[in-house]
Amino acid sequence: MKTVDFELQGRTLHLFLNGAALFDYYETYGSDQEIVERITGDSKASFRATCWVLAKLSEQGELARRLQGYDHETWYNTAQLAVLMEPLDVTRARQAIGRAVRLGFAMEHAPEREYEDLGLLELQKKTKPGRPGASIWTRLCRFWACLCGRCSC
Repeated sequence: MKTVDFELQGRTLHLFLNGAALFDYYETYGSDQEIVERITGDSKASFRATCWVLAKLSEQGELARRLQGYDHETWYNTAQLAVLMEPLDVTRARQAIGRAVRLGFAMEHAPEREYEDLGLLELQKKTKPGRPGASIWTRLCRFWACLCGRCSC
């Protein structure tokens, strides 16, 4: 689990985008606009969306941490965040939300198995030189044979 830590009023919020947070977002705001797009802007609606998303991601981060055995901490709800956040906190919150969204959609593990390009392997077999320069001599011999009339071209 990868969380993004966000400091607000001396408290660390652990932002985590999981399935519950994503589908709560879809239920509240719909799926026509991505999270980062919804919180961007200078309108009151984007500010409220920022507070809601920050509260939801910190709630899910805290619940996930508790399941992993960490000490219980509290998180702010949407109304508390609206009161406590200063203008620069809003900008920092939006950046932290963006990082949490990217982490939420990123793969944590690389694929265990590499896939081989069979076409590339076949091409490498065909173009693998036996002896350096052997193919040029073969071509030259065929060329001179054709010029002398001994080829079956």
